[in-house]
Amino acid sequence: MRLYREVFESHAWQCLSSGGRDAYLALLLQKGSTNNGDLSLPITVARRYGIKSEATLAKALRELCSVGLLAISRRGGSTKEGHRQVNLYRFTDYDVYENPSKHIDACKATNEWKLITTLGLGREAIRKGEEQAAALALERKKTLLQKMKGTTSEIEGVEPKTTSKNEVWPAEPLQKMKPAQGPPMSVKPYAATV
Repeated sequence: MRLYREVFESHAWQCLSSGGRDAYLALLLQKGSTNNGDLSLPITVARRYGIKSEATLAKALRELCSVGLLAISRRGGSTKEGHRQVNLYRFTDYDVYENPSKHIDACKATNEWKLITTLGLGREAIRKGEEQAAALALERKKTLLQKMKGTTSEIEGVEPKTTSKNEVWPAEPLQKMKPAQGPPMSVKPYAATV
């Protein structure tokens, strides 16, 4: 495994958290001479290299992409057959060879990490990457939630729709309660008797 001095001393590397550095090294261990672009890091593998949670792994991969050390070569998701595909990554400082079976196109090294010329630029890129991820997660959450429409009044009792004979509690309609009417009850003070 080769971690070149130019990358190690770069501002992009210096901005990374320890999780980001661990993820980079774990992916670098997988890289062979021709498989750049066909790299993935599932949580089961990441745990061997010190990344314990899925949230830390996701944040680390976002950091690496934000500072340009990694790029996504194939975006994951669900296929028409219902299979899940993982994101595949490439190191930007190495060439990528074509892999038609995984829909990976050939490309030369792009070295986006060299655009991070100061620590401030690197931290800003990571911050923007996190904001984009949060906005995307919020958008997904909005589209996945079902909006419920109320069909009863606030004081109306709720009745079960279906029951079985084996239920422990019998299915009976709940009692409708009305708010108290009239003057409030007075409380007599406690008189001590001797």
